[in-house]
Amino acid sequence: MEKETLAQGSASMVDCVRERLGGLGPVPILIQVISTIGWAVLAVLLCYGGVKLFDLLDPIDYRQEIERGNIAAAIVVAAVILALASIVIVSIAV
Repeated sequence: MEKETLAQGSASMVDCVRERLGGLGPVPILIQVISTIGWAVLAVLLCYGGVKLFDLLDPIDYRQEIERGNIAAAIVVAAVILALASIVIVSIAV
């Protein structure tokens, strides 16, 4: 008796997944993959542009400071990257 119920439960779960994905054909999945890659590229470009803007606006040359071994400069750049990434994630998710 339990095996029949379990089999029916898994079949309804598969049907639910098919409904949510719009079918299990290759086209909707391919569209989702392309969409994900596009958003990832956009996020990387926004983060890169934000770091470049920070470099232009701040008078300190952080690349040179990091090359000289300044750990504080590396921490500042890492904090800027994390802050930009969190803003980009929230803006893309909405």
